[in-house]
Amino acid sequence: MRLKDLIEKTEHRGVSFEDAEVTGISCDSRSVERGNLFAAFKGEHVDGRDFAVEAAAKGASCVLSQAPVKNVNVPQVIVPDVNEALAKLSVRFYREPSKGMNLVGITGTNGKTTVAYLVESIFKEAGINPGVISTVNYRYSGKTLPAPFTTPRAHDLQMILREMKDAGVTHCIMEVSSHSLAQKRIDGCSFAVRVFTNLSPEHLDYHHTMEEYFNVKARLFTDTALEAEGGVSVVNVDDEWGEALTGRLKDPLSYSIISDRRRSRIYPGDFSLSAQGIEARVNTPGGTVDVRSPLVGEYNLYNIMAAVAVGFAANIEAPRISRGINALKGVPGRLEMVTETGLPAGRGRFKAYVDYAHTPDALERVLSALRSVREG
Repeated sequence: MRLKDLIEKTEHRGVSFEDAEVTGISCDSRSVERGNLFAAFKGEHVDGRDFAVEAAAKGASCVLSQAPVKNVNVPQVIVPDVNEALAKLSVRFYREPSKGMNLVGITGTNGKTTVAYLVESIFKEAGINPGVISTVNYRYSGKTLPAPFTTPRAHDLQMILREMKDAGVTHCIMEVSSHSLAQKRIDGCSFAVRVFTNLSPEHLDYHHTMEEYFNVKARLFTDTALEAEGGVSVVNVDDEWGEALTGRLKDPLSYSIISDRRRSRIYPGDFSLSAQGIEARVNTPGGTVDVRSPLVGEYNLYNIMAAVAVGFAANIEAPRISRGINALKGVPGRLEMVTETGLPAGRGRFKAYVDYAHTPDALERVLSALRSVREG
């Protein structure tokens, strides 16, 4: 793509500007290929402009930066905000891949990955071809890619979405991190469904306060540019920050365990929690969803209700939602039981679990879930 066409609608100025052919986009000088646009980010610890000369020497056709870089002999595009510009340029370079796709964005401190797996299972049961962008990996149509970030950089995100769309993916389930919202990585995407699971202290070295952390998360729901026409917001109103978020939204699809239909539209009538999993009858405006899931603990009932709400928002019938929920046998590293092979089962044997919990709140949820179902 010609550089002049790529930046046509982006606020910029040029340094020693001349037109160039752009073959791809990179923000890592080590992986630059000939013809790439090199995006020079100024990060917390490293300034990408320090690597612009190296990128040009490796064949970069131009540099995107917030300030001119000395000794670079390729065109430089100077913009007010590299993050914002990169998102716009990436959407254009990859031909608006999310246009016409149904995007589901899941944010919150805990539960994002489990909700993503549950929604994927529901979509597959409904005959939908889903793609997933998560902390565990990026996957679609039988292909699996490593996940260096929960939510990829803008150019990688748009490239993956383009590959998904070309492979026939119609629905993409995306974990949306607070960093990606703050750094505008998802700009240019319009979400049909947006999910808020909960909020507890995390990344405060980056966001500084819980209020700032919350406001960044809230952007997924309040920035109209990120909302598809007819978009639905799914919110956990048992979480104090979720309750606060509903005050900023018009007609959210709320879910709750401790409340009734006057407070939330998705809630369990009856439920039981045991070492064998969760049994529940989840009420929705579209009927009752019968749950018999091997997932353990009350917090996984919250994750299930979030997924049920997404299924309802996607106009999937209650029986298909039930089968999708119940078909998921586990999530890698999320209260994942270590199974014994070749050893006799017996009364008094302990169970061991692996979990990703790395915040005080997540660890408390895991320990509470296990304590409530332990034997001995």
